[in-house]
Amino acid sequence: MMPERRQLASAARAKRASERTRHPTEVRRPLIVEAARSVIADRGLFATTMRDIAAASGVSLGTVTYHFRGIAEILGEVLDLEMDALYAPVVATAAAEPDGRAALHGLIDGLLASSPRARQHWVLWLDFWALAAHDREYASRQTAVYQRWQQDVEAIFRRGMTDGTIRVEVVDEAVTEFMAIFDGMGSQAYLPGADIGPAEARSRLHRYVDRTPGDGGSSGSSPARRPWASHPGTGGGRRRGADRAARRRQTGRWRRPSESGRRRVAGTAACPSACVPGRRPGRRC
Repeated sequence: MMPERRQLASAARAKRASERTRHPTEVRRPLIVEAARSVIADRGLFATTMRDIAAASGVSLGTVTYHFRGIAEILGEVLDLEMDALYAPVVATAAAEPDGRAALHGLIDGLLASSPRARQHWVLWLDFWALAAHDREYASRQTAVYQRWQQDVEAIFRRGMTDGTIRVEVVDEAVTEFMAIFDGMGSQAYLPGADIGPAEARSRLHRYVDRTPGDGGSSGSSPARRPWASHPGTGGGRRRGADRAARRRQTGRWRRPSESGRRRVAGTAACPSACVPGRRPGRRC
């Protein structure tokens, strides 16, 4: 009976192995990367093992180690996939907006969406940032991705400068500031239990874009983009005043009040007797 049991057990193990679908090499590698994206996003880079990725991919551990040196290399390819699958379509959609200001709003809505897919994207990037801080190879990889991100944002700013919807003194500084605020909002919005969620992050960034000097473009007067526009007393007047002050600083067109204007503003100065013939002293000018 013992040899028969061994034969049955061996046959069972062989059957399980034979049920695996064998894919060609050019298919197996992307398959592993796609499966790894969900596993790493759910568990985190440092809590995921090669066995976890092999199980999610439906391949053996040896197949995974044949294609990749380790999980860090897999994460690098996962982020390459992210740039093509999520980032590039968002940038293309933003580029299709009618003007530069609207394109910035499109970037915000696309990359800070309130969806599980957007959360996966940011969680993967947070893990990669931590990895790049300790590895020169991955740091250079991150630098290349940031250069692409910076070029795309700069192209939108320059488009807005051309169509008049954005006016800034130094484009490079404005791009750096926007990216810093954007990344800061994103890194907070998708943390577990964060006080600032994706919706609040989008709202704050939309307000930041609306405070940028320019003619407003096709999205500047939209109630959906500017929720305070239809509600008096919520800061719209202050923002418009700040915009006017910024434009005056850029153009240098500050108007000095006249002497009579200063008397009117003071509101307490009486009209001198010789100011206007026939006017009684004590009246305001």
